Amino acid sequence: MKIAVLGCGNMATPIIQTIFSNDKSLNFFTYTPSQTKAIDLAHHVQGTHVKELADFANIKDEIDFWFIACKPQQFNDLA
Repeated sequence: MKIAVLGCGNMATPIIQTIFSNDKSLNFFTYTPSQTKAIDLAHHVQGTHVKELADFANIKDEIDFWFIACKPQQFNDLA
């Protein structure tokens, strides 16, 4: 299963790490605007860091689950 993680901050990181620790077969694609936390989380869960939000357009049909963990004020940018 392929999971896109949009927002890798204090809320998403422990949730995704716990999911990964219970099922290491999952593939994660992580994104944050600042990139740092997405890179760290991708490394921890053996996933792929996505540099630009627009890059998801190339893989959107492959994603099985979208985990959206951004702040409400970021919803317009995400949309």
